[in-house]
Amino acid sequence: MLFSKRNKAQWIVLIPWFIAAQMSTASASEQNLSRETKAHAASAVRVHCDDSSAYQREPDPELTASIKFMAESNDQSERLVALAQLSEKRAVDPEVADQILHIALLDEDPIIRGQAVYAIGRRGGMDASIVIDQALADEIPSVRLMAVDALVASDEESNALLRKALEDENAAVRELASTKLGLVAR
Repeated sequence: MLFSKRNKAQWIVLIPWFIAAQMSTASASEQNLSRETKAHAASAVRVHCDDSSAYQREPDPELTASIKFMAESNDQSERLVALAQLSEKRAVDPEVADQILHIALLDEDPIIRGQAVYAIGRRGGMDASIVIDQALADEIPSVRLMAVDALVASDEESNALLRKALEDENAAVRELASTKLGLVAR
């Protein structure tokens, strides 16, 4: 087997971030994150993914404080790691998570906005379908792509949003929506 279950979880967290980083139409300085920054973000995600105590039912105050600290950072990679952790339904205080996600949705950086949309879609709550619907109208294709990536074709509301994405002007967004709906010939 190529990936263990634990490795799959690590890569699932990194894939949306990688897609957003590649699709962003932000300025060249925002697009060219250093290799060290990407490696730092990846290692931080792996550290938290390997922490089995984070899957407790009750919010973990230390994890909550750590994610809040990273979310408030001026460093984009740290903010991305915080949002990636929230997309994993970690044992984080729900009020703190909602506050972090609301702020991230308003961020000027489309990579941050996209990761916030993805986290909300994965976590549920916070009127996730409304947030995803609004993200499908974002001017930046990477944010729309992250919205589609957060959806699972499991209910009529998600399917309706995926069908809406089939009309997107961006080919990558349309292709991902088509794949999620199972419309791609296999």
